[in-house]
Amino acid sequence: LGLTGTEANDRIRGRVAQADTSQQFLVALVTNDVIWNDLDKSRPTLQIRLVKSDGQAPPLSIRRLDLRALFGLRPYFPHVTPMHTLYWVTFPPRRVDGPVRLRLAGSPGSVELTWEITR
Repeated sequence: LGLTGTEANDRIRGRVAQADTSQQFLVALVTNDVIWNDLDKSRPTLQIRLVKSDGQAPPLSIRRLDLRALFGLRPYFPHVTPMHTLYWVTFPPRRVDGPVRLRLAGSPGSVELTWEITR
């Protein structure tokens, strides 16, 4: 991105500080039916939730990204193509250690993604 060392460090510090107030996921979604790809609607076909030990947390916000954002994010997410619809999904911060689980579910089907976090 052509950042100086100071600029890169400032960006990292900003992201770490943000982790205290929220956690974000970039969701790259491709569905068999384009109608199902509506996470940002008030009543989406598929619901996205952060699975916690005491239940599920709905997102604080879901923001659909336009195609221009794809090209800026491509260096970090090379698997994402113009066939994907991109969303920034923001959840409350995690307060416990352990795996991070994200569930996407609705009438077409469901999937649960799990990341094992080690420190």
